[in-house]
Amino acid sequence: MIEQYIINSICIHYNVQLIDVMSSSRKAHIVDAKQAIVFALNYLGFTQKKIAETLKYADHTTVYHLLRKRLHNASKSDEIAINTIKSFLPIMMREIDLLTEKLKEKS
Repeated sequence: MIEQYIINSICIHYNVQLIDVMSSSRKAHIVDAKQAIVFALNYLGFTQKKIAETLKYADHTTVYHLLRKRLHNASKSDEIAINTIKSFLPIMMREIDLLTEKLKEKS
């Protein structure tokens, strides 16, 4: 759930399609979107392997490259990743509240 929110939000921000993010395209705006997604998922504790699986990459090496290589807009990608995570927090808190209410009803 959270990974889809992150991916969709960042795709909208960069005006790219999901298929572009999962492609081998090296167009600057697509690479920036990929890097922002990878940063966000990494901050959330996803392993490089899990990020690669989520984005349907062949293996974790693309993820490793996006995390380690400071591309031309890395600081902007980092900022977008953090802001995307922040925007998800209220949604997640609401989900936790709903789950808590359901748990109380079962007791």
